[in-house]
Amino acid sequence: MNSAMKPVIRFGRSADAEVLTRVAHEAYAQYVDVIGRQPAPMTSDYSAHLRDDQCLVAELKGDDGPVVAGFVIVTEQSDGYWIETVAVRPQYSGQGLGRDLVYAAEQWVGSLANSVQLYTNAKMTRNLTWYPKLGYREVGRRHERGFDRVFFHKQLG
Repeated sequence: MNSAMKPVIRFGRSADAEVLTRVAHEAYAQYVDVIGRQPAPMTSDYSAHLRDDQCLVAELKGDDGPVVAGFVIVTEQSDGYWIETVAVRPQYSGQGLGRDLVYAAEQWVGSLANSVQLYTNAKMTRNLTWYPKLGYREVGRRHERGFDRVFFHKQLG
């Protein structure tokens, strides 16, 4: 992503639900055949996430106004804060947008807690090496809700 395409990262709004669903479908479609079913982010209720959780949206300047290029969902659960979903439209993949979204989520969580957790599907093999590059440590694997998940933790601050 060149400097002219630096995203604006903002908090999600209820009006973003439909576009977040589209972005999730675009971002995760590549994994349907690998996993054998739609990954969890493709079936999430983004209206509920926007109401109940924290969502950060990355917008890029488009010819017709801002374009939602990706987003991250952060949830607060009984055992701390979780990065629930990171989704980037395929045409913006590999340009640092996912990293920018994760760092923005960490910055937000870091104002409230000293660590953050996340999980990914074991068949999303790129994520298994990408999250450690961002400072995450694998802490476990388990079968949950029909998916083989790999869990990560990062100490903040």
